[in-house]
Amino acid sequence: MKRALLSIAVFVALSGVAFSVWRSMTGGEEQAIRRVVVLRLEHLQGRMKAAVTSRLNALTRLAKRFEEWLPPRHLWEADVNRQLEDFPVFQGISWNDANHVVRWFLPKKGNEKVEGFRLDSEPVRREALRVARETR
Repeated sequence: MKRALLSIAVFVALSGVAFSVWRSMTGGEEQAIRRVVVLRLEHLQGRMKAAVTSRLNALTRLAKRFEEWLPPRHLWEADVNRQLEDFPVFQGISWNDANHVVRWFLPKKGNEKVEGFRLDSEPVRREALRVARETR
C-alpha cells in the first residue's frame, strides 16, 4: 500500500512538473506569436501609410499644377489619364469649379452624367465639402 501511495505521489509530482514545463513553453510560444503578429501589423501599417501618402501626394501635385490656371482640357486629360494608369485604385478624377460644379471627369465611359453635377447639391455632400475645406 505504501508503494502504491508513493507511486501515486511521484506520478502527481512528475505530472505537475511536466504541466509546469509545458505551460511555460506554450506561454513563451504565445509571446513569440504575439511579437510576430505585432511586427507584421506594424509592417502592414507602414506599407498602407506609404501607399495612401503616395496617392495623396500624386493628387495634390495634380491639383497644384492646375490651381493657378486652367489648362486646355486635353492637357488636363493627359495628366489625369497618367494618374489613373499609375494608380488603378482611383475610380475617377474630376476638376470642379469654385461653385463645386464638376466640369471635367475621367474616365468618361459610364460617367457621362457626372459633368455638370453640383457637389454641394445635397446636405451630406455640402457638409463633407465644408469639413474638407476647413481641414485643408
